[in-house]
This record gives sequence, structure tokens and C-alpha cells, in this order.
Amino acid sequence: MTAAENSYVGLAPQSAKGVPNTTDGDFRYFMFNEGSMSPNNVYLPADDGVGGGALLSTVAKVGVTSAGAFASIPRPAVVGDFLLGALGNVADPVADGTGWKHVFTLGADQFAAPYWTLRENVGDLWGEQFQDIRLSAFMLNWRAADYIRSQQVFTGGLPTPDQTTTTWGEAAAVDRGAEFLAPVTAITWPDETPKVLSGQIAMGMAIPLDEQWVTGSYQPDDFDIVSRAFSVTMTMKLIDQDLYEKMAYDPAQGGTWLADIFKEGGVTIQFDATQEYDTGKPYRIKVIFDAANDNVAWSITPIALRAGRQILMTVTGTVLASAAEPIQVELYNDVSAKYGTVT
Repeated sequence: MTAAENSYVGLAPQSAKGVPNTTDGDFRYFMFNEGSMSPNNVYLPADDGVGGGALLSTVAKVGVTSAGAFASIPRPAVVGDFLLGALGNVADPVADGTGWKHVFTLGADQFAAPYWTLRENVGDLWGEQFQDIRLSAFMLNWRAADYIRSQQVFTGGLPTPDQTTTTWGEAAAVDRGAEFLAPVTAITWPDETPKVLSGQIAMGMAIPLDEQWVTGSYQPDDFDIVSRAFSVTMTMKLIDQDLYEKMAYDPAQGGTWLADIFKEGGVTIQFDATQEYDTGKPYRIKVIFDAANDNVAWSITPIALRAGRQILMTVTGTVLASAAEPIQVELYNDVSAKYGTVT
């Protein structure tokens, strides 16, 4: 029996669309709990015709893309690749003790995103290559007394089978770094001290393909990002009425319902690991919303009262456009190279 644990998936940045990365040393492999990458073939049945009988007369394969999704416990090195795919821009790393600080933003071009080559070794039986990969969704999830978990969804171009895996060196290139933990996670909210049980930061990139199929090709012309969406959802204990009133009634708590939306951007969510890359410096992911422009619109779901249970409420913040960076993520680890660099 072939064990799934004998499989490997890795990413490497491309210099441009249509130029798959074949340099073994550029690939960073990541562990995951479940998922796969595979060709996504487009099959087109022939139209029904009078006199054709009860069954289809033929079917054609008219196009191909690549698609896949993975559920992971993110590690400090490879999570930077995911963040670059989700946000599109990263600054040069800045030394932080013996480690490095990487800052990911939308930047001047909010539609920018890197292309990746993805490799998959299936049970050490065969290898596949998927080029022109872009991240279409990335989620960071947390729950009290648990690991920080993530989901990655990929969309891309031409798949190529029968890859020779003998030079890949996957086992040595897998990111086996420290895990981020909810018990050492910190959530900062202006004027509030919420007791959060669980939450999710969701980053979505819309890559519609319906206008990318061009005459004379079995592949889409490109994988353009036409919009991005960022949100944060948290389930927390109900400890007082302040947040509830601000979101459900009136941001100013004037004692009546108003058609005003509570907007506040000064929220930071900091995921830490118990391991350190330097003395007193834990591996860290820090998500920062724009406090100066209060660009997060907050809403609340109806509170459920259940016998024998704690009273909880779930709030959702939707990130809006801002005069500054709408969302910024800082990553602290021991990776010295700029993410997305092609050697």
C-alpha cells in the first residue's frame, strides 16, 4: 500500500508567465493534512441533433487548466509564499536580530501577483508539474487551544506529467519549522478587550476564466486577478453590550438604531510560535488593518441564546479601500531572501 505521507508538494516562483521554474533549489515544499493538485480538463459534449438517437454522438476535450486546494498547519518559511500570493507585493527583508522581517502589502498595483510553478510527487510513484499557478484563496483559521491552520486554493495553467523526481530533494526542502499556536496569539482592538474563541482571516482573489479562453489555444490566455476581498471573522464571548450596540444599532451608542456602519481599522492579530529564531523573538505573523482610516466595516450575526451554554456572538469585518495600505502582514522568520525571488 502506498502511503500519502510519501508524497510532496512544492512551490517555486517563475520569472514570468509561461516560463516554468525548473531549478530544484528554488522549490519550497510544504506539509499539509489533505489536498491535491491536478489537471482540470474541460470536456464539451456535442449538441443534440435531430436523428442522432438517444445518446451523445461525441465529446471533445477543449481546454485544460490546473486546480488544487490544500489544508495545512502553516510553517514560518512557506507561509511567506502564501502571503505573497494573496497580497501580491513584498518589501526587501529587514534584519531583525539573527532573523528577518518581511512586510507584505497590496502595494501600488493592487492587482499584482506572482506566478509559481507547483510540483507534486504522488506517493513517490510519479511527478507532475503545473505552471503559471496563482493563489485564488488563502485562509488563516484559529481556535483556542489549537494550532493555527490554513487553506490554500490554487488556479493555474498547463499541467505536465511524467516528471523525473530523482533530483528534487523534497525531504530536505520541506518546511518543517515551528507551528503557530492560538494560546500565544494576541488580538488588539481599540477600546475593547474581546475574549475570542475562534476566528478566520480570509483572502480571496477573483480570477475569472470565462473571458480568458482564446481562439487557437487549449489554455487560458492569462490568469488575471480582477478583484480582491479580505475579511476577518471572530466568535467571542459576550462580556458587555458595547461592541454589540456599535455593530447592531449605532456606532456612537446613541440609544437608537441608525443606518450607520461601525468602521474601525485599528485591529491587529498576531500569531506567534513558542519557538524563537533569536532570543526573545518568536516566529510571528502579524496582520495589521489601517487604523488611521478605519477601513474595516463590522457587522454582527444575531446572538443565539442556548440553554446550558455560554452566550457568544460572531462579528465579521470587511476590509474596504483606504488612502493607505488597507491591510499589511508582517512575517518574522529566518528566511533571508526576498520572497518571489528567482535564482
